[in-house]
Amino acid sequence: QAVVTVTQGNPVTATISDSTFAGQATNWEWFVQGVKDTTQTTSTFNWGSTGKMGDYTVSVTVDHSGNCYSGSFKITVTY
Repeated sequence: QAVVTVTQGNPVTATISDSTFAGQATNWEWFVQGVKDTTQTTSTFNWGSTGKMGDYTVSVTVDHSGNCYSGSFKITVTY
């Protein structure tokens, strides 16, 4: 699992790098600590770390060509 380390107060942006896949995929759903973030509905995930500390698991599910795909990564927020 990929780990992103960020200093508290800095933003995190994650983008699905395969533009062909991302452009054809639908129903993007992003979750932080298992809770759906309804503001995230595209292949790019933006997250603010202000006021946060510790480890957060981010996961995504998406539909593509009739199949459901998923993945996850961890964000570690430090001082």
